[in-house]
Amino acid sequence: LGHLRAQGVTIGRAAQLALATAGLALLALDLTDPAGGVVLPRVLAWGAPAAFLVAAAALGRDGLSSRNAATRFGVALGDASYALYLLHPFAIRGVRSVVAASGLGPALGPAGFILLALTAAILASLFVHRGFERAATAWFRRRLNPLRPA
Repeated sequence: LGHLRAQGVTIGRAAQLALATAGLALLALDLTDPAGGVVLPRVLAWGAPAAFLVAAAALGRDGLSSRNAATRFGVALGDASYALYLLHPFAIRGVRSVVAASGLGPALGPAGFILLALTAAILASLFVHRGFERAATAWFRRRLNPLRPA
């Protein structure tokens, strides 16, 4: 896909939407579950739909030039993905402690808890990425290669 993009191959909005829809639908089907009837190896059941999603994102004509709010949020979350990977267990544990101490568990239910924990993890990762990770990366780049701009 990267080679295709580098060669200038692009697809239209309809093709992007079709690829993204197919990718999400195939992931939702979970073709690794024996109860579903069709069982495929994980590389096909998850890899092909993931490739559809990446193709939809990478081969669009305007790429990231259309900076609507959803695109900006997706880019910011992608930039903060390493912080999200590192921080999500702590955010979930923190939300669990607050919910347990406040007695809000029954009112929230599982879906409410998941939404709250997901929101907390995302906010924490965005905060750490912007407040620490970018500054630390720039600082280290300046120290490691003083002739190259950060």
